[in-house]
Amino acid sequence: MNSARCLQSRITSPRPGRLARAFTIIEVMVVVTILGTLGSVSLPRVKKAADSARASAVANDLRILAAAMSTIAQQTGAYPRDTARSRMPRSAAGHTKGDVWSNPTPIGGYYNWENGKDVQGTSYKAGIAITSKRKQKVTKDRALLLAIDRLIDDGRLQRGSFRLGAGNEPVFIIEF
Repeated sequence: MNSARCLQSRITSPRPGRLARAFTIIEVMVVVTILGTLGSVSLPRVKKAADSARASAVANDLRILAAAMSTIAQQTGAYPRDTARSRMPRSAAGHTKGDVWSNPTPIGGYYNWENGKDVQGTSYKAGIAITSKRKQKVTKDRALLLAIDRLIDDGRLQRGSFRLGAGNEPVFIIEF
């Protein structure tokens, strides 16, 4: 078989007598442009949905942990003592899952039980802070923190139960 005939047999269509049609560079560029445009429109929506899910997860965790700590205070007459970061208070065993305290939160950092602290000049009896530890940093994304605040408080990070504490890291105050 000569080379011209071999080349022609590779580019022929399944239908005899017709050559296969390939895409031109312009057609490929148009498709790439359309896909890029669709991606740029949809990515912000995907990020917003992911942030909303993270905010809901943190708000839910804080509500559950606050309810557990309040139950302990009602049963024993006092809140648990202060603990180290990512450590569950001993008296919380049976009231919360230990892995909630030892695993990173959906927004980075770890939950930290605090008893008798001061946040930016405001003293409180009991609260749950979200604090950075080693490489696990708490997000500084203000929009995400405001979304959490709107879910569990007044939507203002400067006041209310959910606010920014030391190092601009969030704290959920259970009792002032």
